[in-house]
Amino acid sequence: MAIPQHFTTQRTARYYTIGQNTEDAQHFWITCHGFAQLAGEFIKEFEPLAALGGKIVAPEALNRFYTRGFDGRIAATWMTRDDREAEIADYVAYLDGLYKQETQDLQLIADKHILGFSQGATTVCRWVAARKPDFNHLWLCSGDLPHDLDWGAFKVSMDGNMMHLVLGNADPLIPEGRKEATQAKIEEHGINYLFHGFKGAHEISMDAITSFIG
Repeated sequence: MAIPQHFTTQRTARYYTIGQNTEDAQHFWITCHGFAQLAGEFIKEFEPLAALGGKIVAPEALNRFYTRGFDGRIAATWMTRDDREAEIADYVAYLDGLYKQETQDLQLIADKHILGFSQGATTVCRWVAARKPDFNHLWLCSGDLPHDLDWGAFKVSMDGNMMHLVLGNADPLIPEGRKEATQAKIEEHGINYLFHGFKGAHEISMDAITSFIG
């Protein structure tokens, strides 16, 4: 009988940045892309935020694949259902190490934002619950909370911080009633949050984000 084993090894992760941690930087963002995206394209969405003063960091998921057979467009995913616990542990450690590296010289006046889009939303929630990074705002864009979220740990990490739920009114990947169910669960656990609705589908509403921080 084959017995699954695990061995932890070092590997090289790719990430992209826009802007700098300057002395007068007002904001720092770490932004996690969704399923079948790459960080280099994803980060372009956030150029308006860098223009407001600050730095944007976009880590790329560790698992890349060809979207069609053995060639063509390459994309990345944070995890699959296979060996999921190990994949979660790997990306949690990756995000935490990168975040600490990129914020070590950040000025105290800067607000620190963690943002996840689609699959990236559940990804950042698990990271926040597991490692309790130092941040101010958690943005879940066109995504949801993980079904297996450790609410006790998540509440501790969210204490004093703000969650932002950003959802479009025509998102085909958000089933009817999901928004209300998610809001009810957030309120049930006493987490401070703001809902930012927008007219649109499965996308990032930069208008909703910039209207809050601008």
